[in-house]
Amino acid sequence: MTATSPRTPPSPGVGKREPDPPTPEQAARLLNLAFEEDEEFALSLWLAFTAGGRRGELHGLRENRFDFEAQEVRFARNYIVKNGKRIDKSPKDGEGRRMSIDPLTCELFREKFRRRRDTMSGLGLTVPDDAYAFSPHPAGADAWNPDTMTHPYRRYADQIGIRSSLKELRHYSATRLLHAGVDLNTVSARLGHAEGSTTLRFYAQFTPLADRHAAGVIPAQLETLRRKQRLTGLPPH
Repeated sequence: MTATSPRTPPSPGVGKREPDPPTPEQAARLLNLAFEEDEEFALSLWLAFTAGGRRGELHGLRENRFDFEAQEVRFARNYIVKNGKRIDKSPKDGEGRRMSIDPLTCELFREKFRRRRDTMSGLGLTVPDDAYAFSPHPAGADAWNPDTMTHPYRRYADQIGIRSSLKELRHYSATRLLHAGVDLNTVSARLGHAEGSTTLRFYAQFTPLADRHAAGVIPAQLETLRRKQRLTGLPPH
């Protein structure tokens, strides 16, 4: 019997594309430029940056997916155009996902939807609750074509000096959260990854930053308590 050599395991990271999102400074400049020229497009960028939504999820988003009282948004559909056919389907993770949004994001979209209704009311028309959040139609009857977001993004990004693609805005959300020490499971859930291993595969180089943050949490708490105890002169319990 001929002995076989053990297989050499693949080198870690081979073929893995590392995220290359804009810097926070570039993100701020991009948003300022977009808000000056096209507020609706700027709001789509804002949600891509802050919530990490996929392009199709943003296009499929409807007004009634926002819960401003609970400060939540639910990505429930994925809107694509394939071979000229418009398809509104379930997202990659099946049932979609619900995530928290901050008060500023709530206010931005509450105001957007209010203005839309005021405009339509002046024309004697109503806006349905399930109107598309981003739409070329005044009452939100239709979703944006995917290219509606891709082409303007490239134009604005070139002015700022951003070379990465629109998809990197999703990576921006993930990397900034990991930089801030948000745990991997939470980041994974916000991105809509079925498993944390998917997030880890793309963002492994950022998790040591979160680990360093974690390393300082307990020592800081203990040192604060130790100083408080020394100042009060209380015996240890």
